[in-house]
Amino acid sequence: MADYTPVYGRPTTMTLTAGATITGGDVLVFSAADTVVPSAVNPANYAGIAAHDAVSGAPVTVYMGAGIIHETAVAGATSADVLLYAGAAGKITSTIGTGFGAVAVGVSLRATAGAGTLRWKALLG
Repeated sequence: MADYTPVYGRPTTMTLTAGATITGGDVLVFSAADTVVPSAVNPANYAGIAAHDAVSGAPVTVYMGAGIIHETAVAGATSADVLLYAGAAGKITSTIGTGFGAVAVGVSLRATAGAGTLRWKALLG
């Protein structure tokens, strides 16, 4: 997914530095000051969604804002109307983590039978 645009809404954007290779549409987390990387499983430091591909060290635009409708990669089968969490490899997941990482970042608007793309609403900015 080279470039990514939310399905609906007016997100806030911020330009940060890629701390690793990023693909447009990845769920991103903060890894250092003004630096983001694709998420690991259920992090506590959700940043937003990558607007485009970026290599490590390059600028990357991040879409932020609650209420934005996204359609991004999902880690596995998901029901409609369930809470979603940042998953491994920059994907969204319905599998809850533990501790501080168990923070819901969105809610699913549709169901998926397996890995693929999922339409969801962001709960966090």
